[in-house]
Amino acid sequence: MEQTRYGLIGSKLGHSYSKIIHEQIADYTYELMPLPTEDEARAFMERRDFAAINVTIPYKELVIPYMDEMDDDAAKIGAVNVIKFIRKKNDLKFKGYNSDIIGFCDSIRPLLNPEREKALILGTGG
Repeated sequence: MEQTRYGLIGSKLGHSYSKIIHEQIADYTYELMPLPTEDEARAFMERRDFAAINVTIPYKELVIPYMDEMDDDAAKIGAVNVIKFIRKKNDLKFKGYNSDIIGFCDSIRPLLNPEREKALILGTGG
């Protein structure tokens, strides 16, 4: 049976607007699925009970061992924030992506120019 579940996993999701945004622009139900502990996050991933999910802190690295495939950006960054099932013949596989890099690059690109030789990027990873 093909999964039809979409949503966001993370330890705390009270701040998230993802449900509102997804349900306004798409024709599916989008669930916020708080998973307060790593054990709960691992159990969720092992159930494979979704069609596609977004991942937020602190689980962007924890989900990597569950991926059957990762796109180049996610592999290079070492963090996954989008997971979807990919159907291959009669098999369903997890594929991980990182969409954060798109937002980061688009926001910093206007600031880059040849006169600037150095840049400082602050953050906690993921």
